[in-house]
Amino acid sequence: MSQIREDPITGRWVIIAPERNRRPHPAPTSSHPSPSHEKDCPFCEGNEDQTPPEEYAVREKGSEPDKPGWRIRVFPNKFPALDSSKSSSRHSRGNFCWMEGAGVHEVVVETPSHAQQMSDLHDSHLQEVLKTYQERIRNIEETSTCHYIQVFKNRGELAGASQSHTHSQIVATPLLSARIKDKIEIAEKFFQETQRCRICQIIKQESQEKDRLIQQNQHFCMIAPFASRFAYEMHVYPFRHSAYYREISEEELKSLSQIIKKSISTLKEKLFSPPFILILNQGPNPRMVWKNWRSIHKSYHWHIEIFPVLSPLAGFERGTGFYINPVSPEKAAEYFR
Repeated sequence: MSQIREDPITGRWVIIAPERNRRPHPAPTSSHPSPSHEKDCPFCEGNEDQTPPEEYAVREKGSEPDKPGWRIRVFPNKFPALDSSKSSSRHSRGNFCWMEGAGVHEVVVETPSHAQQMSDLHDSHLQEVLKTYQERIRNIEETSTCHYIQVFKNRGELAGASQSHTHSQIVATPLLSARIKDKIEIAEKFFQETQRCRICQIIKQESQEKDRLIQQNQHFCMIAPFASRFAYEMHVYPFRHSAYYREISEEELKSLSQIIKKSISTLKEKLFSPPFILILNQGPNPRMVWKNWRSIHKSYHWHIEIFPVLSPLAGFERGTGFYINPVSPEKAAEYFR
């Protein structure tokens, strides 16, 4: 049974999830093309009985739940870090504070084909994947008391993926992590001082200077952030201010699918298909009352981070929290352009 434990020294929370040890180990990568179907892959079409029952799916008309005929399928993680049946009440003993591993942990299988990667999906299919994120975020926010919903994608073993079949994950937590709190508080402080959104200001400056601008379309821009933590890190920002991904329009989803496909295709072409991580950053559940952040809908700006995993974090990074990036964002942007 998982628990969420508070570190009494740093105040950070850690999820202790022994169930995750039961995940399958990634199969060794092969230079040969993957078949479109693997009989032992639980994410392949026809193997729906190898996963928990689906929560949501984009299906062909007339197809049945948990049967073939789907294009995108969402179900609870079989080896969850957090479980919606658990209570989020807190317990303490002496120096230690903890709660049960309450929350939501879902898998989004992006295509029934084992051979396809996200970069191979047609724009309209990728748009459906991004729409699925929106639908699941809305549902979880409206049916749970989770404080924060994190959508992320690990592609490749070095990035943390235990299945080679392309997929994303959604984890909803009963509290906010220190990193999310820090980002919100910085955004709030800047807004209180200037009555402006920091990311809106960054978008304006980067669009003018263009040193770190990689690409843009009608609704989004992609940049190599000024203080990039990792080599070839990319951020995708919507031009229209919004704290919440749930508010994205259909037209914006279409533009987002195009710029996301371009970004991961660029990684594939320029860096020879490296492992990568994609993270959707957004404001906390708007159904909750955030007394300390009353302007959060104005101060926070949702965005997506994408970075290849080219080297592991070493002792200095882990010990201090400082990152050492050997590739300047200006050079990275120039290379990708």
